[in-house]
Amino acid sequence: MSRLTAEERVVRDQVFAVYDKQMGIYHMPPFFCKQADGERIIKRIVNDPEKRDVLAQFPAEFELYHIGEWDNVRGIVVMLESGVFIVTGK
Repeated sequence: MSRLTAEERVVRDQVFAVYDKQMGIYHMPPFFCKQADGERIIKRIVNDPEKRDVLAQFPAEFELYHIGEWDNVRGIVVMLESGVFIVTGK
């Protein structure tokens, strides 16, 4: 049985941040496997017919940014130089 190298064991989940334009802050970053997962989840929250989340109540006030990757071998977040805008809540 062959052993995987550290590079082969790395799982690079993507790290995102939701920016709240009204508050002027970034909320605690969620981790998703891919950018498409982050977009899908934000859209699901925003389009919740019961408007249970503040994102659904005020969608235009939120933006999703890709900010880095999680390296599960070294136990670190590898940050991008600057956040990359993905989508707005509206």
